[in-house]
Amino acid sequence: MVLDELAMLTSYSNDRDLFRRADTALRSLLALGRARGFVMVLSEGSVAAGAASV
Repeated sequence: MVLDELAMLTSYSNDRDLFRRADTALRSLLALGRARGFVMVLSEGSVAAGAASV
């Protein structure tokens, strides 16, 4: 599973309820998916943009 723009759900949102729901969902996916052998790739556009300019 690939989740792009993770920061939109966590760092950049002022909606505390959205943050709490995203946090709960990610924790569940990571815990339950690991048991089934799922791989998750989480990314943020700002990290890649900063790395590209170096």
